[in-house]
Amino acid sequence: MTKHMTSSQALLVNLLGPLGSSANWLRDVLRLLLDRQDIAEVTRWDIEFAPPSRNDYLGDMTRLDAFIRFRTSQGTEGVVLELKYTDRFSSRRLDLAGNRRYAELQASSGLWHDPLQAFLDQEVGQLLRCHALGTRILQVDERVWTPATLLLISHPDDVTAPTVLNRYRSRLEDATRAVHVGLDHVLHAALSSAPTDVDADTVHSLQLRYLDHAASEALWLEHLEKANTTRTRRRHPLTQQQVDEVTTVL
Repeated sequence: MTKHMTSSQALLVNLLGPLGSSANWLRDVLRLLLDRQDIAEVTRWDIEFAPPSRNDYLGDMTRLDAFIRFRTSQGTEGVVLELKYTDRFSSRRLDLAGNRRYAELQASSGLWHDPLQAFLDQEVGQLLRCHALGTRILQVDERVWTPATLLLISHPDDVTAPTVLNRYRSRLEDATRAVHVGLDHVLHAALSSAPTDVDADTVHSLQLRYLDHAASEALWLEHLEKANTTRTRRRHPLTQQQVDEVTTVL
């Protein structure tokens, strides 16, 4: 469970929940973000997605923030959505070069132009694993051999996310398979394509909470007050007399 109302997990639910509740809203937003007017229909979307049987995919514990499947005139494709708001990229180190499933995925998809160098690049490890899993999901579930598209969304003030994304793009055979978009552009796309006034109001509230922070300020101050209170208590432990009094009551 997330600890903060403005965490990436909460933002992900607050964003995709409304978009996915409309038949075409999520489709229209993807068209704008990916510059893909050929997207005809979103057929399925999942939040915090992990395969039901890991051994049929990549065999590790990789989990996707979201995975979106859509249909075009050419068939089914997929988008791996990775959202970074206040959290950093995972520093977990895995031996990808020694994992035969990643080698098999490379052989079937040609995703990276120099797979060994990509597997050894720890800075892009999380993006690579997520992209690989999305591509493998398409192969196993949909019998589709076109690689997934990785969509990284981050706060506009985050300078690390686009840098890491560009580094990962340099590892790809087709750099267009990885896209970075600022959260401000995502919400603007959602607002411009909102199907109703109620939906537009929902986007406005997300802008206030996650960009302007107007709707988050009170919660943030409350969090700070509680954190300070906790630290104060830790700095001032119970005296022996207080301990004796509590023991006597018990």
